[in-house]
This record gives sequence, C-alpha cells and structure tokens, in this order.
Amino acid sequence: MKKSFIIILTVILSIASSFAQSSRDFVCRIVPSENDVMYRTLNKLAEGLTKQKYDTEAEKLSSYISTRESTGFVISDDAGKKYVITSSTRLSDFSLLDIDFATPQNFSLHDLKPSAVDKNLRLLLLELPESYSGKSIKAGTMVLTEGQKIEIPDFTGKHWENQSAFISNINEGKTYFTHSNRFAPPGSPALIPDPSSDSGYRLAGVNRSLSDNSGSREICTEKTSGVHDFVQSWRNSVYMDEDIPLNLFIDMVKSKDGELASRFVSAELLSERGVDIFLSDMSYEYRNKLKDEPCKALSLLASERIKKIFAPYKSISVSKIKTDGDCASVVFDVGTKEIESLWTKNQGVWKLSDLDGLDEKKSPKKNTAPGFMGFDGWAGDPFVLNIRGSYLLPSTIDGGGFDVTALASLQLFGIGFFYQQESLEMETSSGTQKRNAHSFGGIARLQLPLNLWRFMLVPYIEGRLGFTNVHEVFGDKSSRLYFGANFGMDLAFVINEYIAPYISFSGNTVNYNGNENSNNFSFSAGLRLLGIIDFSAL
Repeated sequence: MKKSFIIILTVILSIASSFAQSSRDFVCRIVPSENDVMYRTLNKLAEGLTKQKYDTEAEKLSSYISTRESTGFVISDDAGKKYVITSSTRLSDFSLLDIDFATPQNFSLHDLKPSAVDKNLRLLLLELPESYSGKSIKAGTMVLTEGQKIEIPDFTGKHWENQSAFISNINEGKTYFTHSNRFAPPGSPALIPDPSSDSGYRLAGVNRSLSDNSGSREICTEKTSGVHDFVQSWRNSVYMDEDIPLNLFIDMVKSKDGELASRFVSAELLSERGVDIFLSDMSYEYRNKLKDEPCKALSLLASERIKKIFAPYKSISVSKIKTDGDCASVVFDVGTKEIESLWTKNQGVWKLSDLDGLDEKKSPKKNTAPGFMGFDGWAGDPFVLNIRGSYLLPSTIDGGGFDVTALASLQLFGIGFFYQQESLEMETSSGTQKRNAHSFGGIARLQLPLNLWRFMLVPYIEGRLGFTNVHEVFGDKSSRLYFGANFGMDLAFVINEYIAPYISFSGNTVNYNGNENSNNFSFSAGLRLLGIIDFSAL
C-alpha cells in the first residue's frame, strides 16, 4: 500500500513538474542587440562621461543599459504565424533586439527588428523567422473567474522560474484584470495549465504596467482578447511616411517645444553626433534626465543644436529634394545661404540623419565639481563658493544685527570668513552699557547636502573663532575673543550647475571671552556658486 502511494505521488509530481517546466519552451528574455545603433551610442556616451570625470553619471548610465531587458513569450496567430510578445517599456528606444530562451541549449535569436508597438497597451511584437520551430501559445477569448489560479513565468538575468498567483479583480468594462502577484515582470504571460494544449498551457493574458491618475504605475494583465486583436491587426498599426514631412519639420525648428527630438532625430544622427553634442552642450537639466531617459536627453540636446542652426534666419524654405529609396538629401534655403541635410527612412518614418553645422566641434565640459547632483539623495556639494548675508533676530527684546559670510565648500566640509555686528550689553571700563560688537574671524562647517529634484537641502553645523572690537583693544576695554556655534539649514534652488540661490535659517550662540553671551536666530539669503562661472551656460 505504501509502495503504491509513493508510485502514484511520484507520477503526479512528474506530471505537475512537466507542466511547470513546459513554459520554458516558449518563455524568453528580450534584450537590446549589441549591434543596435542606440545601444552602441549609449555605451559610447558612458565611456565619454567617464573620460570627462562624470563618474556618477557614467555609473548611472551603465546601470540603465544593463537593465534594458524584458520577459516575453511566443504566440501564434490564427494562421499559425509565430511572434514574440513583450513589454515595450524598457525596449522602445532600440531597433534591434536579441531573444534568449530558457531551454537547456540556451537557444537564441539575434538582431530582430520590432514589428509593431501598441503605445496604449505598452506591448511590443516581434515577428519570428520562418525557421523558428519552437512551441507557442495561442491567444483567444477566455472566460476568467476571480480566485482562479494562474502561473506567471519570469525569465530575467538568464534566471527562469514559475510563480503562482490568483486572479483578484475582473472588471468586465476593462480589457485587463489584476492578480495577487504585484511584482510580475511586464511582458510575462499569465498562464492556465491545460494538458490538452500543445504547449501545456492556455493564455489568460500578458502582464503590463498601468499608470493611474496620480502618475504611479501598477501591474495589471491585459486580457487575451486585447492581445489577440493586437497580434491579428499589427500590420495595419505600422505608421508610414509617404513623403518627408518637411513643413512639419520647419514648423518645429521655429517652435519652442521639444517635439522635434522625438519626431525627427534619428538613431544614426545620435550615433554620429549625439555623444559629442551631449558632452559639449550638457547642463544640469540634461544630466538629471540622463539617469531615467538617456535616449530622450540625447535627442533633446541634438534638437536644440538643430534649432540653433536655423535660429538666425527668419525665412526657411525647401529648395531641393533628391530621394533614393529610403535615403534623401534636402537643401533648405534660408535667404542668405543654403543648408544641406540628409534624411533616412527607418521603419516607415523619415528622420534627419545629418545637417550642415552639426559637426561643429566644441570642447567637452569636464566635471570640475566633485559629487555633482546627478540623482536624488546625498551626492556632495557641487558649489565651491557660498556667499551669504543674514539678519540677526535676538532672543531678547533689545539687540539685533547682521552677518556676512563667505565659504569655500568641499562636499561635507566648508571653511571661510565672517563679519558680524550685533548690539548687546557689554562690560566696559565705563561700566555696563549697550554697545555694538563688531566681530570677524574664521568659520569651519560640517554639512550634509541632500538633493531633491532641483532643490538642495543642506543641514549644517558651524564653529566660529574670531575677534570683537579690535579697534578698542587699547580704549574702552570692549575688545573680546569671539567663540560661536551655528546650527541651521540652507534651502537652495539649483538653476544650473553654476549657480543656486538659497535662503537659510539658523540658531546661533556666541560667547565673548567668557564675559558676555548672546543667543539669536538668523534669517539669510545667499548664492552658491561653482567658482569660475561659465556665463554661456546661464
């Protein structure tokens, strides 16, 4: 009896295991191809940033490149044609993709071009070659129930696993449902085991990210009906430019918005000119964009260079067009001269690949400020000089004064000088009387700059040592040694990497040679400066 039970249990586990493992045959990992133009451009930019001492930005960009992958799966349409469905969220900037399967042979396909992208569903479709003979899964119409168990395979970083989840919410008015696995990889399928199916599974849906009204994203699962419609109609969803949209291009180079970047800057242009343009023209704004949207940051800077080429001219018209297949040369007449350009048609869309003036060489900007604010959190103080004026509000009714400081900062530390004047009761040779205490000396500061988008929050502690009323050292005996400590907070708004105005408040305590004590609050305004200001960047 015991032996029979073991045999039956072994058979059941073997069958369950075979179903759990069968999704290896059609679940895959999609990554940018090393031959992709944008992939090579981003790696070239990371090398350039490292060379120019932008180590933080280079590290962030390298991390971005290494995480551009998505889980996907093979699907077949009604005619038996096979495709890969995946999420477009991390792959939309690339035009050549590699596919790795989790089979024992580590089967791979290389340099596949995206066939279609659904921007609403954030899904990407890759048509597989006729030679592909692996398994696939069909998308059709399924009736789902809440609480139904599904399996969600994940194949990322060359690691494969199957996880279980339960359908938690089905809204019949929507094309998607939600389930209990809130960390399902976008692009991964939601599967229902089906021994009668050739693949061992039926498709319940494909996981994708969904943005709510607040801008935050959550994982939902697109129902099979939406996936089926996308697969069947993808050939009709490809956008094509019949002619080069030159009127639109001219309107955009005259406009102030950034549409030009996404519409007309080609990957070929970025490959040839983008890195040089970025390293020579970049500012705080674009370095900050680099961490999340490097391709967009490159395109925006290239588009600004394009606009500057046309900016001096009031009239822009097209004088010559010569088309040769998917390539074209266009000459613009700007009144005083002609500007030549080259265009290429990529996946049905005409984009600019070169333009007179884009090859203008500028010296790359080197990072002269250690710990530049390239991300939220602590990254050091990039501003070398700190100039501040303060109003002193005394803790007693009488008194008051002002304070002026100049600091040189180096990330966590700062040193500098101060001049302070305040009114207080002092013991002099003429007795106790209210006097003005004129003090000057040195400052040592300990600070922790915290970066919050374009703001910098800097809590600090300052120690002060100096002299008071040195002009009366032989007179009314009001001269003193000055000992002070300040505890405060700066709030700076970063305009660019060269200048950041700020306001500040602090609590201060002063001891005048053991004779008098003063406690006050200060409210300040100042500027944080890089040092030698490049006014062309302001």
